[in-house]
Amino acid sequence: IYHELGDDEQALDMALRAYDIFQRTLPPNAPELAGLLNNLGGIKLSQGANAEARTYFEQSMAIYRSIFPETHPHIIILERNMR
Repeated sequence: IYHELGDDEQALDMALRAYDIFQRTLPPNAPELAGLLNNLGGIKLSQGANAEARTYFEQSMAIYRSIFPETHPHIIILERNMR
């Protein structure tokens, strides 16, 4: 929500808090973790931190590819985001 409101700093802070919690409580291939990594990538991209965004997108993609087929919408959308 903060990202959509244009408050990327608050969005990043909240997402990093969630990331810490997810890492401690979810399995490493949880789709929720992949979704959060994708969101972190989007925040970083909007901040102009393209290299950091790509790292988050790649981590997200690795999880999605470990649990979904290549034709899954999450993979297709993320591939488009990474261009």
